[in-house]
Amino acid sequence: MRSTYWRNDDTGEWLIGLTEDNVIYDCKVWDIVSKNESDGVYSIEAQYGSERLDISVGSEQGAKRTITIGDKQFDCSIIDGHFLSDYPEKDTCVTIADNHYAAGDSVTIVGWVRQKSGIFGFAKSKKNGKEVAVTRMANILTGEEPIFTAPLDSLGRFVLRIPIENTTSFCLKVGRETQDMAAVIVAEPNETYFLMIDKSQDKTLFMGKNARLQNEINAHRIPTPGYDATKLKEIGSMMSILDSIRNNTKATLQKLEDICLEHPTLSERYHTYYRNYIMVANAHSLMQGMHIMPNDESPTNYSKAVEEDYWKKFCEPYTINSYEFSLFLNDYVAFLQTKVEEKVDHTMTSILEAAEKDGVVKLSTKDREAIRQYDEVYPAYLEQRENAPDSIQKAMDEEFANNNYVKAVLEIQGRNPKYDEYALQKNLLRNTEQMVKELNARRLSKIAKDIILCRYLYSNIDRIRKPLNKEIIDFAHKRIRMHAARNIVHTINDKYEQICNDTINNRGL
Repeated sequence: MRSTYWRNDDTGEWLIGLTEDNVIYDCKVWDIVSKNESDGVYSIEAQYGSERLDISVGSEQGAKRTITIGDKQFDCSIIDGHFLSDYPEKDTCVTIADNHYAAGDSVTIVGWVRQKSGIFGFAKSKKNGKEVAVTRMANILTGEEPIFTAPLDSLGRFVLRIPIENTTSFCLKVGRETQDMAAVIVAEPNETYFLMIDKSQDKTLFMGKNARLQNEINAHRIPTPGYDATKLKEIGSMMSILDSIRNNTKATLQKLEDICLEHPTLSERYHTYYRNYIMVANAHSLMQGMHIMPNDESPTNYSKAVEEDYWKKFCEPYTINSYEFSLFLNDYVAFLQTKVEEKVDHTMTSILEAAEKDGVVKLSTKDREAIRQYDEVYPAYLEQRENAPDSIQKAMDEEFANNNYVKAVLEIQGRNPKYDEYALQKNLLRNTEQMVKELNARRLSKIAKDIILCRYLYSNIDRIRKPLNKEIIDFAHKRIRMHAARNIVHTINDKYEQICNDTINNRGL
């Protein structure tokens, strides 16, 4: 009898797997202690730690068997496809779990990657040193893409436990170098899934209390045609890009509806996951279009379409497409940053007058005139420098620095050693205040605003490698209600606060 996998005919779930030396049941790999066969009927005793399991496998009749596990009898059908086939009934669970981004949750993937075939299953292989690796996963609060791996033991088995902020999507692949994605996973908080990757039979199967969504999204994948830089440039203009991506969105959503009509028992959660995947992936392409066409003025209709037709229609929790959503946010926050920079007064006059008001510097009439001249010339110099070849930029800098008003401004700034830090923090506060105004003007959900503000502050702290001052932290604390987002900001700020304190203490030794 070859290695076989069986589903429960009543529920449609993957019930049990039978191999030469092991039984897969209840998300565990059991060792076969004894096995007897008579006329195609098997009697198996299996062990997992101190647990014992008696299994009776009836004779096969048309790819069906009656399998008794303990005192429970099941009518089963062999799983002969690459994935688990459609469930017999529509799923009664219609919502994807949402823990509201509570800290401390995780998911556990128990799995088996089976390589070599044997008589009754797969023979033991030598230790291969391989691993499973998580890919296409992102922390939406920080934008970072964490790396998680788990080693395969000598049989190809593994246990992978990873922290997640909420229900989170990611891909799992065998080995870090391979490009082949073994499985797509939408992990709900504090769940355990068993994943079988049988290379010989080309099967990918999930077992577990809530494994249905995993089986469905892998059995019926819907790739979304992407828009790389070359394709976006070929389209030619932002409004043409908008039309093209709208058409792409519509066509791919129709594919989803066609699949759901063809497979009527697919769950509502499957539909939610892929609909959101399509929306987020296309929204990211739209944001890329803004960057590809830097000299094409962004029409109001374009940015409005991104927000009204895509962004505000994303499903929550946003982590259900964590990687694609994070890519989208990278560009969306950058877009908001350009709006912030357009509206915040960062002139030398503005910052030095604020510094004078706060007692950092004192300005004379002569100082004010030098500052005025600096602000009058600086924008033109900056524009010329940005458009100049690298070979002459250094000469342009030297020429600009030789102006008397530039020297005067540098002298003013140097009067107080605390000025540079003051200016940095004051500009960050002004930017943060304006970012909040931008978010409020767009009428995004409170959760969306918390995520963006957290991500914005995190990226700024990470960029300057310094803690934000108390005024900015207090401002953020009052406006971010999501505890997980607050904690992210406080944690990285405390980290650099400690580094700063350690540096000061070491200098004093």
